[in-house]
Amino acid sequence: MLSGSGLSYFGFLVFWLNFMRICRCAIPNRAMNTWESAGGSPPSPRSTGLYHLAILYPTRPLLADALQRLLAAGIELDGASDHGVSEALYLRDPDGNGVELYWDRPKEEWPRAADGSLAMFTRALDLDALLKEVQRK
Repeated sequence: MLSGSGLSYFGFLVFWLNFMRICRCAIPNRAMNTWESAGGSPPSPRSTGLYHLAILYPTRPLLADALQRLLAAGIELDGASDHGVSEALYLRDPDGNGVELYWDRPKEEWPRAADGSLAMFTRALDLDALLKEVQRK
């Protein structure tokens, strides 16, 4: 388990070379384990294997902090979405594997249809509004 500022973030295994660059941005001052895969070709898009790694942040300000670190390091996002129940940042590690960094809204805030069923959606995430959360951390 990784921790910082008295808060417990999350723990996970790192399975590919150079993922450390993303992790250093998303998790400040942490050492990561990596294994060598330099020069390897990515798997065919139609093959089985890892689709993406999803990392859940416990709060919106912590996701905002990760975004700020990614931008400062020049790591390009593939996308950023508001799904109603969660907000997510999408990027690729150096080997082309998808990485999703996200936080879940409290269930009481999830969008609901008139019949009470879940009414998820996908909209563009306002990155400027998310970055304002860094100060609230």
